[in-house]
Amino acid sequence: MVLSRLLAMIRPAFVTEPILEPRMSRAEVLAAVSLAVGPRPPGQELMGVTLRQVYGRLLWSVGTMNMGASTSVDVDDATGVVGPLTYRGLR
Repeated sequence: MVLSRLLAMIRPAFVTEPILEPRMSRAEVLAAVSLAVGPRPPGQELMGVTLRQVYGRLLWSVGTMNMGASTSVDVDDATGVVGPLTYRGLR
């Protein structure tokens, strides 16, 4: 068990995954999220967009750009499926 955790921590240093090209554009991601989430109150607009590669899949993360409470949602690049809206911090 401990050896598998150690190997899981060391693996990223030696194994690199090929960099994938995104299928969706930034504008398409924002449009899909705005349709799924609906209107947001002032100061809670979803506008911070980042692209990450997780286990060979591309995920877009869209969130608020404010301090304190934050809201975020993930979008799968291959399918365009919008994940659940998550809240962190103060409400």
